[in-house]
Amino acid sequence: MHKNHLFILTLHFCFWILFSGFLLFGFTQFSGNKDWFQRIPISQWKDLPFQLQKMGPRERRFDQYGPSFQHSMLIQNLFVQKNISDPYVLMPPKEYFSKRGISFEIPEPIIFYYYTGIKNTGPKSEKRKKANWYLALDSTRLTIDSIESEQKLNEVLKAFEQ
Repeated sequence: MHKNHLFILTLHFCFWILFSGFLLFGFTQFSGNKDWFQRIPISQWKDLPFQLQKMGPRERRFDQYGPSFQHSMLIQNLFVQKNISDPYVLMPPKEYFSKRGISFEIPEPIIFYYYTGIKNTGPKSEKRKKANWYLALDSTRLTIDSIESEQKLNEVLKAFEQ
């Protein structure tokens, strides 16, 4: 009885492995998926030997995640330089930068948190009232400043709209 049970479990395992393989293969055959699969996982796999020899972990992340990661690290460094711990940052909308002629890509709040460990929110979120810091531009320089009152929060939100 024990050998039969083990045999059946092995058959189930093999079936699910094959089934998963067929699903993955089928997924990669759709035109949009095929392009993505060639562009992302395959190209990264081909670049891996070079990256392991010539780049450290931080440089590989910069290369893999692109501008949104780089900009997230830049923002994180602003808080590190000022020795600010546990900020909750109000991020400006994308239009804030584009209206000023600056190409600055900030990822979605959950991605930014994944990259930096810093809690953040957007100006249209209900969570904006929790923010105690905000990100802004001082001419062309990126700055951070504290939000100490409801009035300051409203001023910042108004500035984000201009």
